[in-house]
Amino acid sequence: MAQERIERALAFADKFAKDRTVGKIIQRVLSEKEQLSGIPAGSFLYLAAYILKHIHKLTAEERETFSNLLVERTLALFSLSRTNEKGFVKFYQYLERLCRDAGLNLSAEFMKTENASRLFSVLQQDASQWEIAFIVKVISEYVIAKRITVEELLPGQTVGDIYCGIVRSVYSNSEKNGFYLVTKILDSFGTSGEYLVNMALNIEGILLDLPNGEKASHAMWQYFLQKMSGASSGDYKEAYSLFERYERFEQLFLLYSAELKQCGSIAECERIWENHVCGFLQKNRSYAENYEERVLNTYFLKLQELEDEGINEQYRRLFDFIRKHHIKLEGVSFLVERMMENIPMRSPDKTERNLIPLAFDYTYNFCKETVSGRLLLLTIGMILEKTSDSSQFREKLFQLKQLIKDGRATLVCLESNEKKDYLDWILASICEKCGTDKELEDVFGLFQLSPKEESYFFSKGAKWYLKRGKTEKDYSVFCMFLAFAANCSSPGSQREIGKELRKLGKQKWELLAETVYNYFAREQDILDFWEELNEDTEGVSVLNHFSRWFRKK
Repeated sequence: MAQERIERALAFADKFAKDRTVGKIIQRVLSEKEQLSGIPAGSFLYLAAYILKHIHKLTAEERETFSNLLVERTLALFSLSRTNEKGFVKFYQYLERLCRDAGLNLSAEFMKTENASRLFSVLQQDASQWEIAFIVKVISEYVIAKRITVEELLPGQTVGDIYCGIVRSVYSNSEKNGFYLVTKILDSFGTSGEYLVNMALNIEGILLDLPNGEKASHAMWQYFLQKMSGASSGDYKEAYSLFERYERFEQLFLLYSAELKQCGSIAECERIWENHVCGFLQKNRSYAENYEERVLNTYFLKLQELEDEGINEQYRRLFDFIRKHHIKLEGVSFLVERMMENIPMRSPDKTERNLIPLAFDYTYNFCKETVSGRLLLLTIGMILEKTSDSSQFREKLFQLKQLIKDGRATLVCLESNEKKDYLDWILASICEKCGTDKELEDVFGLFQLSPKEESYFFSKGAKWYLKRGKTEKDYSVFCMFLAFAANCSSPGSQREIGKELRKLGKQKWELLAETVYNYFAREQDILDFWEELNEDTEGVSVLNHFSRWFRKK
């Protein structure tokens, strides 16, 4: 039968034939089964479209014959089309659409035992990827159409064994094609958490029995996570629940990490973390024992990628959680430093006074890590400020020296204005509570100051002690500072002290000079230092005259 004759005859019958005549035409066509297998693909599709249009008029036996005819022709074309992918795909897509519109499930026909064996025989050779994709498509459409349960996908079940068989078959010929097959199987289930998880677990069991199974399994799980990136929150919830039920904690954690990784906002990140903590860490002891630190570290690392409003609040909430649950966090110094960034470098308020000791205790006592940066500076400032008497001050000073015995606190982490605020804050406590020049030296020794910072320290210190001497009309307190400066100040700092001395009026300077010479009568080195301070001024100062006058006396 020529293609033109078939098409003309069917077009005429479709237009003029009565129902009874149509039935006879279809019977006649189906009786020519052998001849139909050889007609061109286009004519076959034209014929199939005609029969499908009148399929309701067929008996059960005729429907069976017709279905077999469709499968036979498709399988024959599939076997012959190894080098003609486009031709076969075009044929099948058109035929599948015709069948679907007519209510005929073509994939179910392929999955009948007598047909499936012929379909899968292609996989025993080195099948091309498009052939693999077609076979997976047929199986998966059958699973969806027949509402196959996840239990029926298990190895040992009919459909489960089909999947197992084709995975083993393809992997035995080519690892590349084997992985491609696995990806197409997972793709066929969309982002359904239930089907994806169960199918992935089934495939894992198959892969681990193969050579290089660990590598293949790892690649499969990576693809699984990639697939889930487009899943809904409901699918994620289903997948999480299944992994926990099956006690697949590594997959549970990896899915959490993958979901967190794709977050673009703090709010979304917080939601995922809180759901995971409340849903799994706090309810599943086994999971928490093995994955708690990893879950929190992953969240912490993600927060570091996000610079958004409210980030410091999240750092504080994370800190409160790890401290409360006694969890060591990698990079805790960074977390603490970020929390300290919003605390001004001056006397803390009530909230800050609560946080700073907690941060110190967690870092130093629990994590056994060195305290540094802003936390160290704030801790020193608070301790110096809180001491109430000289004996307590000496005790706290000893503790601070032990705390930083392997180094000294620096101000490099502070902005210029913060450095001044901090030095002003601690100097108020230092000057008020230090009772000897040795204590001043010990406090000064806690810090490693730059030349500019040191100059500011001595300038402000000199100003404070001079003001106190003026108020009390007794400059002996300045002599303690002078002895300290003689031992610890640099030439730049000495010039700053000299500038403060020059601000004194004649009468006050005379009283100060007399006090100095009486106080250090037997300490020539300090008297020499005193004279150097007064000589180290711009131009010739009247102070030089007074210094020489006191020396002559």
